[in-house]
Amino acid sequence: MTTSQAAARLTSSFVAADLNDDGQLSFNEAVQMVATLTVAQFDAIDGNRDGFLSRSELEAAQDSDGGEVPAGCAATKRWVGKSVGDLFLLGLSLIALLGMSRWRSREVG
Repeated sequence: MTTSQAAARLTSSFVAADLNDDGQLSFNEAVQMVATLTVAQFDAIDGNRDGFLSRSELEAAQDSDGGEVPAGCAATKRWVGKSVGDLFLLGLSLIALLGMSRWRSREVG
């Protein structure tokens, strides 16, 4: 089953799948309705990466081209996103340390 087909099936059975009536589907709720749903497919549908599927995310996934997401694609995107954020923070830290060392060297010397 493609990601688009899984999204269509979950959309049509959204109320039944939403076992705790919170208006969104967890992976466990979704896989009870679509037993063949993979984590990669779930992640591909989960547009805002909050770990839950909303009706709008399911509808958007149905409107996609219907192609399959490679098995590691969603995980790779999360890793790259996290790594970029970590590198950004590292860069800011280094700039702050450099500024502090220059300020300290002027103060001492």
